[in-house]
Amino acid sequence: MKLFYRYSFLLISAVLVIFEIILILKGQWSGDFWEHSAVVCELSSNLAHPGNPIINLNIPHAFFSPFSVLVALFSRITSLNSILSLQYFAFFNLLFFLSMFYFFVKVFFENNYILVSTLSLLFILLFWGETPYSWSGFYHLFVLELVLPYPSTFAMSLTFLILSLIKIELLNSNLTRGILIIILSAIVFITHPPTAIFLFLGIFALIFTFNQQSSRQSALECGKIIVPTLLLCLCWPYFNIVDLFTSNTQDFHIDSYNLYANVSRICWPILLIIPGIIYVKSDKLIRFLFVLVILTLILYMFGFVFKVYGFSRLIANSMMMAQFLVAYLVAIASRKLDLFAKLYVSLIIISLLSCVYLNRYSLIKKVNVFGTTNKDYYMKFDFLRSHLESDKLILSDPKSNWFIPSFNGKVISSKHPLYWVSDINERRSAVHSFFTRGSSNVLREGIIQKYQPDYILINHSEIDFNVSTQKWLNSLGETTYKSDQLELIEIRK
Repeated sequence: MKLFYRYSFLLISAVLVIFEIILILKGQWSGDFWEHSAVVCELSSNLAHPGNPIINLNIPHAFFSPFSVLVALFSRITSLNSILSLQYFAFFNLLFFLSMFYFFVKVFFENNYILVSTLSLLFILLFWGETPYSWSGFYHLFVLELVLPYPSTFAMSLTFLILSLIKIELLNSNLTRGILIIILSAIVFITHPPTAIFLFLGIFALIFTFNQQSSRQSALECGKIIVPTLLLCLCWPYFNIVDLFTSNTQDFHIDSYNLYANVSRICWPILLIIPGIIYVKSDKLIRFLFVLVILTLILYMFGFVFKVYGFSRLIANSMMMAQFLVAYLVAIASRKLDLFAKLYVSLIIISLLSCVYLNRYSLIKKVNVFGTTNKDYYMKFDFLRSHLESDKLILSDPKSNWFIPSFNGKVISSKHPLYWVSDINERRSAVHSFFTRGSSNVLREGIIQKYQPDYILINHSEIDFNVSTQKWLNSLGETTYKSDQLELIEIRK
């Protein structure tokens, strides 16, 4: 029993790694994966001077991050395509995340690290209300394999490392370690700004909680890390970091608004940290976690009130820190075994079982890892690699546009947020109108004249043109490919 307890985190991690590897190999990618894949595809082809990976404009992309550059270099060296390269980095991110997670717990929780590491990992995976959010930055079991290839996972792993190094730095100051903290913090900020906001809040809570100096001195210590980090970010060559926040970010905030929906139903386990209030004065670690949860929740609510919905993503960090705190409170209760401790542990067990029950159907579906796998929904676009030169502009429907840039093509619009594209709504409207059955061919001709695509790709599984429209489209050029319900027409110039 002692042996199992000693290696409990390692055993659970091993089971999780095997489980996630099976899911990763199935390759059922969705959501932002395709934007990250397009970014890696573009960077691996044009590392020094990349164009926009999605549309046919010579403007930067917000996902040109240190993580994406790293994956692109791997893709270039190994000659693997962007999809397979991200798949390999899903393995890397999984191991990196678990390693830094464990390092963070060992540095902060010291004597309780074995139990806390095991419980907090279980809580992060399962301790959620009904149907938790399936977004980047969340690491529960129902979404984990999908976010493992994402820069956000890499950034979160670095955040665990940075906060741990700062904790060590407070005890034993070292110039080299201080410089490393600033460099790593800059990488986090460029890679995933929402995670960087959490990191900065964590730095603030950590220094003000554990630093023995005055509030003024603590503020200076925070500034010594955060200010050089922000200045270093200004040197990033792929885009202007200031423009990222000052340009039109309406798309991003509208998209993020969804994280305010059903928050009480999904995030109610966060309330289980309330009994820990009795330890806030006597335990610095509990105080640190409480402060961090409260700060992230304040910014989360600030985002809702002032319609800066990008702050909604901090709810993932609020939940994660609450799950760490609940695990630590259980570790404390397991030593005391008084009535209050027994009641609290019982409450946690009942609540956790309730969460498992509420998500039972999703859990059953997720653990059925040996179900049938179908990659045709994206692999049918693979023919584009051999049928056209890189960066050719393809006019296609909104759903197909999501896959095409991963296979060397460029498109007119994207349904997901794109920074620095001033006419994105006009482009989306044009694509929608072109593939609407009732639109006139005169309107379609005007769209072709305006955007000058090289090809039209008709996905017949998504689009049902009438006979006359189909004949008109075929008259525009030559059909160079027709299979898997895809038809590629090269437009006659």
